[in-house]
Amino acid sequence: PEDDLLDAENFVVGVISDSSAYLEHATIRVDRTPFTLPATRTLRDFYDPPDVVQDQVRFSWGPVHDPGTEPEPTWALSMIRLAPIVPGDTTVVPQNLWNIISPADREGFVLPSIPQGAPGPDAGLIDVGETPEEDRLVLDVNLANPSGTLADILIAPSRDVTHLSRRSATLLLDPSAAPDPGIAHAPAPAVRPNPSRGEVTLTLGNGRAGAVEPVSILDVTGRLVRELSGGVQDGRLVWDGTDARGRAVPPGIYLLVVGEGAERRSTKIHRIR
Repeated sequence: PEDDLLDAENFVVGVISDSSAYLEHATIRVDRTPFTLPATRTLRDFYDPPDVVQDQVRFSWGPVHDPGTEPEPTWALSMIRLAPIVPGDTTVVPQNLWNIISPADREGFVLPSIPQGAPGPDAGLIDVGETPEEDRLVLDVNLANPSGTLADILIAPSRDVTHLSRRSATLLLDPSAAPDPGIAHAPAPAVRPNPSRGEVTLTLGNGRAGAVEPVSILDVTGRLVRELSGGVQDGRLVWDGTDARGRAVPPGIYLLVVGEGAERRSTKIHRIR
């Protein structure tokens, strides 16, 4: 670097993301340690993608970091946007509608209501009922670890971020159709580490010892890859990344499914090379 780039700093960014056209999730790791080229950096300790849940007008997510390994997220920077149901559909014009910033340690936020007469676009808010049937409202939740106050985040949200994780989910336009938050649901199973290229520990979320529920691994098409049983202790199980024939599964996204019917719980497992 010369002239006006003398004060520039190099940093390394690694991204693991959904490989489908939906780009539903991504997790990003930034190494800001100063270096000069040539140099080698190894990026590890990524956040997990958050699991976004809508309970009527409240949105929440589970922990994305492993305490003692990754730093705790400090802020959630969320966005509501209009997007096509089918990725790449040019008949629907994507639009960013709202940005929502909330402390990440609350593990959620309540969808704000806009009072009559509040400042806004002259044409008013978009009514998705009046727009093409091929569109949807999408919530993007970004959990990251920037430092500083709300004013600092508004000015430079990514200034010193080292960990960021994103998940996109379609908003339920009728909030009453969302699950009743007063009903106690068993937590979704957790996977550590995730992403992974080797053995993973599956925490089933029921807190009971013994293989009392069906545990299955599916691929993205819904095909059964392997059924797991035995070796369950304190609600935990280990998967070595192989299928029913003992062969290592290829890199990609897999679904861990626990239970059946209305009690079925699931989460995604990301296998990398």
